[in-house]
Amino acid sequence: MYVGTGKVAALHVGSDLISRAYLGDEIVYPPGSYPLGSLSTLAWWRADDASSLTLVGGKVSQWRDQIAGHAMAQGTDARRPVYSATSFAASPGVQFSSAGQTYLSMSTSPWPIEGDEGAVLIVCDQLSPASATVPKTLFSYGNTAFTQRKVQRLVVAGVNRAAADIGNTFSTYPIYEGTQNFSGIHAVTAFFGDVNTTVAIEDKFAGVNTLALRTEAGRTRIGADALAAPTEYCDCIIRDVVIVDTTTMKPGEFDRFVDWAIGRRTPA
Repeated sequence: MYVGTGKVAALHVGSDLISRAYLGDEIVYPPGSYPLGSLSTLAWWRADDASSLTLVGGKVSQWRDQIAGHAMAQGTDARRPVYSATSFAASPGVQFSSAGQTYLSMSTSPWPIEGDEGAVLIVCDQLSPASATVPKTLFSYGNTAFTQRKVQRLVVAGVNRAAADIGNTFSTYPIYEGTQNFSGIHAVTAFFGDVNTTVAIEDKFAGVNTLALRTEAGRTRIGADALAAPTEYCDCIIRDVVIVDTTTMKPGEFDRFVDWAIGRRTPA
């Protein structure tokens, strides 16, 4: 935000400091890159905001989101992912390792549950080779093995694929995008909805999974699944994780989110 040629560093009403200002339903202060300006954004963990990260010896002990301060944490030093100011295309990233079983977690999942609609956008550098055939979960929330929502790397016919996995209390049902190799830097968008779940890598969408979706409240994780005892650890460098409420979006806003995520692959 600018007044004349000067940038506004702080906004006050009288002696009160204003933390957020709206014009209609768009956030206009503080000045920040989309998607902070959308009321549809529920959470945004971004590696290029150093103030959101608590580091201990270069490892991430806590990562707070930009919207409500939801903190993903790891209390065990050996299980903490590694932060680097240059690991994601010479820009900041948080690196997760299956060998180290690193992950970040919060004990709640205040996101769309049961069959409610929502989407997760991840900008990452996917490092796991196709020779490592076990599923790798980049982000998850939910409770039991059959009541989670997960964004994953799966190996299908010897190729890495981006996938969205859902549970309906009886089993799990992954759907994957089958034309793009999910290796290296990509933007992945998983749209979760009752009888209409899909996933995209960049702007290439899979078909639609028409099975019922039932997600239980539980845990939220980056780097592993949401079981009480985590598994499916990933190998990737994450720049962004964004959760959005697609039911509150204006027409065309979902496309805007996807375009934004694609743009985040290349740091400015």
